[in-house]
Amino acid sequence: MIIRLALVVMVLGIAFLIWRNLGSRMEFRARQRQAWDEPLREGTATVLTASNAAWWWFAGLAAVEALIGRALFERMAAGETVGETFWHWILFLAVGAVAGRRAVQLSERVTVSWERIVSRNLLGQRYSLKLSEATGVSMDERTARIAFRGGRVLELSPWLEGRFWLGREINARLSPGRPAPTA
Repeated sequence: MIIRLALVVMVLGIAFLIWRNLGSRMEFRARQRQAWDEPLREGTATVLTASNAAWWWFAGLAAVEALIGRALFERMAAGETVGETFWHWILFLAVGAVAGRRAVQLSERVTVSWERIVSRNLLGQRYSLKLSEATGVSMDERTARIAFRGGRVLELSPWLEGRFWLGREINARLSPGRPAPTA
């Protein structure tokens, strides 16, 4: 009975997170525009990190994983075999994989500074992609993709705040009416 009650609370919690995420999307976009639409000024640095919604999703997934794991443990302790708990195992492993992927996304950091734009090494040593090799930027509602010569494409994660600002900044520097930054 307690497990069922916990599962109901978990489902309601996830529904609340989804509702809150969808409901606050417009407010988030307004705050994002305020924070990222300003031009990057000389001497400043901007760090693109995971948005707050990503942390809440990770916490929700971790809670779901804990509840599923506890229920699975109780079933196995009661003497059920792996065959009898097959779908429970599948659910446990799937939610664990999603939570692990979200944890990796939370660790992503991209530092953008004026000096890197000027030196045309925009994203630092990890990516080693020169701005002079960028051929274009495409953006949709989820992510921004930067195309480089040689067919390489850098996709900025949907969980990075400022990905659209960075895409617009690169696009503006690639536009024919605006001179490219000099080294």
